Amino acid sequence: MGSNGDIATMPDETIQNALQELADLEKDFAAVEIDALRQKQYSLSDLYTRRAKHLNSIPNFWPTVLLNGPEEFTSTLSPRDADILQCITDLTIERYQIKSGSEGEPRSLRFTFTFDKSKNKFFEDEVVVKEFEFNGDVGGLVSKPVNLRWTKQGKKMGLGRLLDLAEGLWLAEEALVGSREKGVKKVAVEQGEREGLWQYEKLREELERVEGEDDAGSWLDWFGYRGAVAVGEKKEVKKEANGDTEEKNSDEEDDDDDGMLDVEIYPAGGEVAEVLAEDLWENVMDYFMRAQAEDELDEDMDSDDDDAPELVEAADFEGFEDDEKPPSKKQRRS
Repeated sequence: MGSNGDIATMPDETIQNALQELADLEKDFAAVEIDALRQKQYSLSDLYTRRAKHLNSIPNFWPTVLLNGPEEFTSTLSPRDADILQCITDLTIERYQIKSGSEGEPRSLRFTFTFDKSKNKFFEDEVVVKEFEFNGDVGGLVSKPVNLRWTKQGKKMGLGRLLDLAEGLWLAEEALVGSREKGVKKVAVEQGEREGLWQYEKLREELERVEGEDDAGSWLDWFGYRGAVAVGEKKEVKKEANGDTEEKNSDEEDDDDDGMLDVEIYPAGGEVAEVLAEDLWENVMDYFMRAQAEDELDEDMDSDDDDAPELVEAADFEGFEDDEKPPSKKQRRS
């Protein structure tokens, strides 16, 4: 049996080489898992299409599944979200970057929600699409804000205030990147640039203001999720006398600083996307049948309560003589 002493006697170079080999093997393990996920999802795509036809023939299927779905999702819902989810008539989740069984990123996700316009009093959109792209540089899902066309009732309820501000900040950043001077590579904005935008400060102030309010958040804020936005590096392009160009880094940022954590309106957005895709989407029938069973159990309990004998109050015996009162359950008639 080995001990820490055995490791202490090994040359540092030997240990480092072993650790490097193990790190490389971990990458190989991960690559195999990604290949397996890609092949699996590619093979299942036609089956999901065939399944959708039958799921959508069941009344109230998607509201039932979503309201009784994984706890990681349902625990984020506010009371008013139930009314919004009741408007959903169809949901499709796609691994949209898969091109074949051997090509494409299988961790990127596309959610397509279809809403019943006759029931939806909150916004006018009938179809809403939200994409999450897996970004290897940040090791997670990133996305662009998707705003909604709010109705008067939706605005009155304050549903869109955070989503509107999140989209405004993103548009301001896009405009800033598009206005780069010639010779500066168009990459993501620097953290200092983002914080200098008035849209950034307004969103941050609004998040601080609504913090702690019981009805401040909504599942709809999920459509404003952006994720760990990679902070860009400005590169100046210098032209040499011989006509060659040379890229030079001007401002370096901390790789761990994504610059979005303090203005993320739905911090758990990436985790919710993953649990919906990996758990709920693949096990929709399990969640639906479980919800049906719970409803039937509740109905049986209500029925038992209705059939229970009515309790007799002591006041009902007033006016009776002792020998006229009905015998107690423990008494026997003589």
